[in-house]
Amino acid sequence: KAWCKALENESDTDNKAFLVAQIQMVGNDSAVPCLEKLLLVEKLSDPVARALASIHTPQAGRLLTDALDQAQGTSQISIVEALGIMQFSAAADKITRLASSGDARLRKVSFFALGSFGLPGSGSLLYDAAIKSGFIYEPTQATASYLLWLNNLIRNDNKTLAEKKCIGLIKACTTNAQVPTRAEALSLLVRSSGPKAASYLYTALKSPDKTYRMAALNQAPNLKGQEYTLGWIKQAGKLTGQPKAEVIDMLGEREDPAALPFIRQALSDQAEAVRLSAIRASARVGKNSV
Repeated sequence: KAWCKALENESDTDNKAFLVAQIQMVGNDSAVPCLEKLLLVEKLSDPVARALASIHTPQAGRLLTDALDQAQGTSQISIVEALGIMQFSAAADKITRLASSGDARLRKVSFFALGSFGLPGSGSLLYDAAIKSGFIYEPTQATASYLLWLNNLIRNDNKTLAEKKCIGLIKACTTNAQVPTRAEALSLLVRSSGPKAASYLYTALKSPDKTYRMAALNQAPNLKGQEYTLGWIKQAGKLTGQPKAEVIDMLGEREDPAALPFIRQALSDQAEAVRLSAIRASARVGKNSV
């Protein structure tokens, strides 16, 4: 209340912004009415929107959502971003209409907000935007927002839909420039599907791109048990050179004694990289099998 009273008595814009920042740190619903008066003031809309997002209550979310009908320019952008930060999904319909704006900055925060909500109905819009961006990172961050949407689908326990969309994204991303997106989709597939993602991880080992291969190997700890150790060994047996060495390094980190015969066999491999990896892995796994 003291901060709000000081805010009402202050006339200088910079000082008002400072006071709003203090409210952002300690404010609650009682501060919402005094912030409401400043939400559409262009030079204050951003700090006010952030303060409301930090208060993070239904009352704050409703105020931000209602303000979208009158907000313009930078104020509108700040409000949409704040709604995304607080994941106030009741604003989804209004924000969906803004996602087709000619202003790239407004599209960016609209995509972000819809991704943050993780509502199934936003998937087509975000996917279409990601396609237009080429599934790479660009100013509107459409692809990043689509990945955020997938992440929040999983968080909201829509794992079956997330699994389907992750697989579709993995298949759609085929160029070198799209490897970061494909790798993130692979990680999300493991989160949504668990062991059912194993075949996609194994297939990734055949990729000529090390980044994508390592993305698959980094998910190995999420597939626990000897069954998957033997699966990795089977795939490694089909590889040569550096890709094979990478799998052996992972098997060493896995420390499953079931991998020891394969690792020891690799000590005499023709490729130096494989032999060196086998030496390291043998030391780790052999120590734990005694």
